[in-house]
Amino acid sequence: MSVHNKTALRRLFEEAWNLGNLDVVNEILSPDFVGHFLPPGVPGGPEGFRMYITGYRTAFPDLHMQIDDMIAEGEKVAIRITFHGTHTGPLMQLAPTHNEVTLGAMIIARFDADGRYAEGWGEHDKLALMQQLDVVPA
Repeated sequence: MSVHNKTALRRLFEEAWNLGNLDVVNEILSPDFVGHFLPPGVPGGPEGFRMYITGYRTAFPDLHMQIDDMIAEGEKVAIRITFHGTHTGPLMQLAPTHNEVTLGAMIIARFDADGRYAEGWGEHDKLALMQQLDVVPA
């Protein structure tokens, strides 16, 4: 099961995040997906996850999520990624700054008995993001 879960998560990053193929979200996520990292007001489930990806891909059309580490045990996969992108579209209330950003993030994904991504926790350095966008001083 761990190999399947790692493969599914890798596919989510490579196809949905990096290539913008949002159809893969419905294949990988459980219909009852809970994303503890989703911003307030974004619904759960695959719909909310697609909205989340679309928001970042709009703000950073050239975004690339590089998988640095991936460890799986049982139903959970831990992944460390590096995000690269140029801020050329709106991000929440922020106008485009045209700044390049590089940001690390860590995610823990829980898969259900059907092999679907059912629950996720994620953290990224929001202060570093705001500093790289020149929104707050470094």
